[in-house]
Amino acid sequence: MAIGSDAAMAVAFFVSVASVAWSAAYAWGKWLARPRPPALPPGDAERRLANLESAIDTIALEVERLGEAQRFTARLLEERLPAPGQAALPPRGERPGPPTPH
Repeated sequence: MAIGSDAAMAVAFFVSVASVAWSAAYAWGKWLARPRPPALPPGDAERRLANLESAIDTIALEVERLGEAQRFTARLLEERLPAPGQAALPPRGERPGPPTPH
């Protein structure tokens, strides 16, 4: 008795679905059986939260310092730039420094 093409495809599909289902069930079982981390001691959570709060406060201070430095640098650059309507460089004869041959 020969198996037809449709029957072979049905068997292959069933075997494929069964293989995927078994693999998923096996992986889920392994995930459920994994070792759990131990629970934190009662005072440890408060200590960790206090450390986290301290770290966030430190980061906030550093960000404020960086912002202040950026504002200072921007103000210095603004003071060095010429006002609108003024030439960026003085006329050629008024430039300080030695003359160049070119």
